[in-house]
Amino acid sequence: MSSSTTSTLNHFVDLDDLEVYEGIATKVCNVTTKNFVVDFGKDDAKIAYDLSTQSFDEALKEERLAERPIRWM
Repeated sequence: MSSSTTSTLNHFVDLDDLEVYEGIATKVCNVTTKNFVVDFGKDDAKIAYDLSTQSFDEALKEERLAERPIRWM
């Protein structure tokens, strides 16, 4: 995995964590939120939001992880 891919993946937080979920639920409905990306699979989900243009572009190009093969942007 390239270093740019690794840096994009570092933006993701555990959406299955109740505290994260509650904070994110409010954030993604806010009109000031630029974007959000959800990666999910059978056993877990991760989310990132307000990615920079570069990070968002990297997220479009990077390979999916086997444990979270679905990406919703």
